[in-house]
Amino acid sequence: MKKIIALILMIGSCLTLASLPSVQALSCAEPEPAAEELARSSVAFMGQAIAANKEGLTIFQVQTAWKGVAESRIEIYDNGWDPYEPGQTYLVFGGEREGKLRTHLCGRSGLWNASRELAMKDIAIQPIPLSSEASRIDQSASPPSNSNALIPVLVAVAGLLAVSIVAIWLIRLRRRKHQ
Repeated sequence: MKKIIALILMIGSCLTLASLPSVQALSCAEPEPAAEELARSSVAFMGQAIAANKEGLTIFQVQTAWKGVAESRIEIYDNGWDPYEPGQTYLVFGGEREGKLRTHLCGRSGLWNASRELAMKDIAIQPIPLSSEASRIDQSASPPSNSNALIPVLVAVAGLLAVSIVAIWLIRLRRRKHQ
């Protein structure tokens, strides 16, 4: 009986570990779909980098905005890993962090290309109109949401709890039979 319980616990543990996504140090997981990235971002736009400094602050000339941008120019800090080059056109997703507007680490921000253009068209959201007035960010933009991040962990914990309950029940049942 102990072997059966141990086997059940090992299988449960293996299934739990197998369901978790693989990770590597200093690498990003597969980016989330553009619609989810847009939902967790307070700004989303396509624009040309016109100036960048060593602290990571980049000024963009916004060409198309989907969320949170009210003017044709915007200042945003990069994530520290992917600096922007002036003269290049980028798709940028970002949000407020540490009191500053920043791009997401491991997000979908990057050089504007056909695949990024297609991803934004697939969302089927209309671009927002821009003004030339100085307004850095639309304050009505929703805050980032990370509610789906805990689902795999909760499923794993619930699975282990269920296996433990069954194991305890089997042990008690066996003890009653031998008495």
